[in-house]
Amino acid sequence: MARPRGDVYGPSAAKRAKGRKAVGLAGNGGDEAFIRYYIQRINDASRMSDPTLLDPLTGPDCPGCRPLTDFISANASAGTHVDGDMWEVQRTITQTFDATSAGVIVTISQRPARIVDRDGRSVDVLRANQGDRLMTLSFGAVWRLDRVQMVG
Repeated sequence: MARPRGDVYGPSAAKRAKGRKAVGLAGNGGDEAFIRYYIQRINDASRMSDPTLLDPLTGPDCPGCRPLTDFISANASAGTHVDGDMWEVQRTITQTFDATSAGVIVTISQRPARIVDRDGRSVDVLRANQGDRLMTLSFGAVWRLDRVQMVG
């Protein structure tokens, strides 16, 4: 029986640990480190079909966050999950930044990935794609994602 990789295992575990140290920083690239950490948590949540992994990272009314959470929840309800990491950050460019907020343009590549059932049988496929998003963050004690918009 195929199982999603756990949160602390796999080749990207060291990158996630490094990201966790940076997500609380208000300066010195903490905003971009948060974005990379957030994308890795999307991959974790998709592999484990657990949208609650994203809850501490997003604002309560984040436009653009809901479709992703709905996708992960639908997979959980169907007993399926994404088999591997589906998103990868290609680049980040901070557009606006102050002590309490940041606007970051993020180029994300969607890798081809299978959606599999509990037995590891493929039920759907995510196609390769790439796009830019403007991610608006707020900073209190930690960074949180408040808004996601497609760019271009």
